Amino acid sequence: MRLNLDVMHIEKNIYDNILGKIINIKGKTKGTVKTRLDLEKMGLRFDLHLFNDGDKLKMPLAPLSLPKKCLFYQFLKELRVPDWVF
Repeated sequence: MRLNLDVMHIEKNIYDNILGKIINIKGKTKGTVKTRLDLEKMGLRFDLHLFNDGDKLKMPLAPLSLPKKCLFYQFLKELRVPDWVF
């Protein structure tokens, strides 16, 4: 059986996932309440643990400094990939 991969949609999904995480697009990040609670249980990444803000439970954004974001954007701008011909 021949396997058909829709390259356009694969590229879009990868792009959406990576960029959504980096620039913190709501709904595109993978940081959910369950994952943050798991981090607390494992004792990892204390800066990402949930905290109380009055009567609401808040979830801090994953830190990515501006220089690192700029470096990543520059990498994307200069990225050259081969154009595959099938």
